[in-house]
Amino acid sequence: MGENFFTAGGEMLIAKFNGGYADRHILPAYEATASLEGVARCITMTNHYLVKREVRHRYPFDQSLQVFLKPHREGSFESLFEFYVNNEAVINSALGTITLGVVSNYAADFFKVVYGRVIGKTVLASTDQVKEIIDGRDGDITAMAEAIAPAALRSHYVIGNGCSNINIINGDNNVVTMDGNSKKFLEETFDNFDDIEGMGVISAYNANSKIGRVYLYSESRTIPFKLEREVDMTSIGAIAKSLSDYMARIPADVNVLFWRKLSFDGTIKKLVVRRVREVKD
Repeated sequence: MGENFFTAGGEMLIAKFNGGYADRHILPAYEATASLEGVARCITMTNHYLVKREVRHRYPFDQSLQVFLKPHREGSFESLFEFYVNNEAVINSALGTITLGVVSNYAADFFKVVYGRVIGKTVLASTDQVKEIIDGRDGDITAMAEAIAPAALRSHYVIGNGCSNINIINGDNNVVTMDGNSKKFLEETFDNFDDIEGMGVISAYNANSKIGRVYLYSESRTIPFKLEREVDMTSIGAIAKSLSDYMARIPADVNVLFWRKLSFDGTIKKLVVRRVREVKD
């Protein structure tokens, strides 16, 4: 810890365990600590992105914005995660010149958006900084969700093995709920290789990872996708043009040929895109 190490202020993230043994204020040690490690790793990875604007899958992570575990609250089974700043200059460079007392608000907001996406939920950002990331680099949000997926699954380890759900609370708001359904969403994926063609708009794309998001009119929502290895350059060009037109707020429709990865309840988790073509007038 350097001399510039201090709390980022704002509200902490609280992991509240409910049901089963948690209602007796105890939890199986191995399963509970595995879940806490999963939550902590997710927060650490999203913190790293906020500071460095890069998706990193493994240690070492940037330490300019760290999360620390505080003692449990008496009378309940809650774990408290508090944010600390190690390098004020780096934080101001990454997030703009802001009051350090609200850094934790941005970190918690970004965490909830990314974690929500990895369990198939659409969670709206509440801070301007995170809204700007979504507007300008939504492909990075998708890549972050992919990156934290193993840790997110680990954070569910105690569910069904000691408690029934975990609520992540920020201030007065329950920002993430982990339960049996979200655990099954992460655990179970079924491939449906039937080719489907649909019209939509590319809303995000990361050229390095070949993943992105497409708004499918037939589903009335955005869905993550990845490209098959054999996808042609015409498809790459159509993706780039659709995304550019989408950002320019002009018609950006494309026809997309894909097969689907489905969750346990038939919800589309991801599209595997085989071909993309511009829609000609």
